[in-house]
Amino acid sequence: MQHFGFDFRGFHCFAADADMKSWHYLPQSADVQRDDAGKPILSFTDLGSTAYLIFSARWGATNEDIEALRREIAARSGQPDAAQTRLSFAPITAPLCNALIGDGRGTFEIAASSVTSGYPPYAAVFDLALEAEWLASARAGVREQAGFLAVEYLARHRMPIKGRARFRAPAALRDGLRLDSEDLAEQLDDAIRDGRASIAIEVDGAPDGKIPQTLHSKLFALIAATIRQSPAHRTGGDADIAVELEQMIEEPVRAFRDLGTLVAAESNRMLPGGEDAAD
Repeated sequence: MQHFGFDFRGFHCFAADADMKSWHYLPQSADVQRDDAGKPILSFTDLGSTAYLIFSARWGATNEDIEALRREIAARSGQPDAAQTRLSFAPITAPLCNALIGDGRGTFEIAASSVTSGYPPYAAVFDLALEAEWLASARAGVREQAGFLAVEYLARHRMPIKGRARFRAPAALRDGLRLDSEDLAEQLDDAIRDGRASIAIEVDGAPDGKIPQTLHSKLFALIAATIRQSPAHRTGGDADIAVELEQMIEEPVRAFRDLGTLVAAESNRMLPGGEDAAD
């Protein structure tokens, strides 16, 4: 399946099947739990030398986001009915959420880590007791200053990729190969590097079109196995071999959100020295 994807309003979307009726989305930013009016819920209690910050992180999409994504997918893929588009969170493994404290200059450290609910929106609850430098940073964050307070999700994104390779070489090259040697794949790679043979590789579904090293190695191993197992390739004329295979890969993904800018965008719903204004 040819990978078809795009970015839209903070989400990466890509087709999950060949007919492009099923799609996955991956939020590029983290968020926090919100009230019925859509405003973020954070509780910050400042006791002077100590403060407590409580919030629940989220990594997902609202109903409005889902409908907007369906309409955009339909427009881009030529689907006549957006409602027929099946849309789900991208397959991920090992999701972890971190609450981060920053120095205001771009450097963050982990204040606390939390496992998640295990399914979208991957809820993670934090109850932080803050003192000294962390307290100063948290105060700056809840007062709308960027770079002091943040949340991030880390996970691995599982995706299928398909590789196709066509190897060509003259008979003279084959006659000089050690066909039964365990390093036949390396011999073929060396021949390509010095121009004695050629290979064309295409990959569907790989991030940024890059060929993962594991897939590259497996394609060469498959070509070598084809040469070993086929009498025609061992003793015939020029080599012209086409192979393909599919494998699952995992790519690291990160979704980040600066809570200072989030609070600023929502007009700072914190009460000075007290709890969230929504409580």
